[in-house]
Amino acid sequence: MGFGGLKVHILVLMGLWTILVGGVLAWTLFRHAVEMFESARLEAQSAFEKDLVYRRWAAGHGGVYVPATDETPPNKHLSHMPERDITTPSGRRLTLVNPAYMTRQVHALGAVSYGLKGKITSLNPVNPNNAADDWETDALETLKTGLPEVTEVSSLEMMDGQEYLRFMGPLVTEEGCLQCHTEQGYRVGDIRGGISVSVPMAPLRAVARKHVFSMVAGHSLIWLLGMAGIAGAGRRIALHVRERDRAQEALEKQHQRLEELVQERTGQLRQTNIKLTSEIDDRKRLEQELLDISEREQRRIGRQLHDSLGQQLTGAAIMSKVLQRKLDGASAAHSAEAAQITRLINEAIDQTRSLSRGLQPVDVESGGLVPALEMLTASTRDLFGIDCTFTPDADIQIEDPAIGINLYRITQEAITNAIKHGQSKQIDISLGADDEAYRLAIASDGKDFSLSADDTTGMGLRIMAYRAQAMGGSVDISRGADGGTIVSCRCPVEQPSKKRESGANS
Repeated sequence: MGFGGLKVHILVLMGLWTILVGGVLAWTLFRHAVEMFESARLEAQSAFEKDLVYRRWAAGHGGVYVPATDETPPNKHLSHMPERDITTPSGRRLTLVNPAYMTRQVHALGAVSYGLKGKITSLNPVNPNNAADDWETDALETLKTGLPEVTEVSSLEMMDGQEYLRFMGPLVTEEGCLQCHTEQGYRVGDIRGGISVSVPMAPLRAVARKHVFSMVAGHSLIWLLGMAGIAGAGRRIALHVRERDRAQEALEKQHQRLEELVQERTGQLRQTNIKLTSEIDDRKRLEQELLDISEREQRRIGRQLHDSLGQQLTGAAIMSKVLQRKLDGASAAHSAEAAQITRLINEAIDQTRSLSRGLQPVDVESGGLVPALEMLTASTRDLFGIDCTFTPDADIQIEDPAIGINLYRITQEAITNAIKHGQSKQIDISLGADDEAYRLAIASDGKDFSLSADDTTGMGLRIMAYRAQAMGGSVDISRGADGGTIVSCRCPVEQPSKKRESGANS
């Protein structure tokens, strides 16, 4: 988030804080106004109930006699009563004050002393001075409905240019009231009028203004503190944003620098990889050339053994046979020696042919790997006099001559190491295949030649590994469970060179 967005967020937060504090203040002022109205209403209700109490007391005693004065003259509306005016034995003149008369005088005294106005009124008054004004008429009409929830009427009204809370409570006809109101036809329980109480609001509002000022000042202080807190937090956040932006800028520069270094290093690695790949290809090519040279040299030696030395030995065998026949009649001892020479020459011919077949495995190319390994197994038994077996999977066919040659040479090298370095007396060869790979295993007893420090053994093992890698496979040499050595070779059915050709063609 940038500075522009942060400023908007701070302004929105300040606006929300202002709305919150203003709303709380408005609600507080509203509740204060309601409480002020309720306080005035309770004051009016208390005055009304007080009027009812002393009015009921006076009605219960049939009124009271007081001295007749200018302030309390005889009530002309009670002229029908025979004892309205009486004289005491001492000659003092008294007049009867009924509850209504007493209430009017009390209200007049209260208005002068406390500003609290009261009035007894009715829709059908005996005294015209008790006639209801418009508000009182509406209030009395409301009370006459007799609804349970309507027990009083109150509201704020203007009277003589001042605000008053006007309250109207009902006057219910009681037994003592019928003394003066029988002629109006009232019965006990009827609402025959009401007492109106008017409470001036000016004193209450004067007190309220002080409270309102305190509330406004308090809320304003809270608002200012909140605004200061928001502004301070905004400055701190802005500082953090600037620090973050600087850190991010530095990080981006560092990232850009790292990318440049990575690209530079990647270029170097790419060049190194190209060189390494070229070196690996050269090494593989050299290894393959080494294998090809070794194969050609073995074939050449095999042909020389077969064509040259084999023919010479055959000629010598024929000559020794002829010599043996010539000596048969001349000397038996010489004839026996000639026969011994012929036998030795024939054994040399057989060994030469076996060596020739080992060095030049023609059967691998012409008849397949299985017959060649069978002949290798037989020649191993004949030449070295050990137990050598070969177990191929049924119907296994290896049509690729390169795979056949390499597997044959690996088997041949493993047999040589087992006899020469492991001094084995038992060699078991197995050949199998599945949909993905060919599997060759040569298990021998005797010593574990994989641990031999002989340089010739190490070279033989490396040649086996080279041949396996040339086929895209691997060679594993491990110790047998009962001793000896197990040479395992696994190579894919589809050769890497063919895969590359297939990919290039597609």
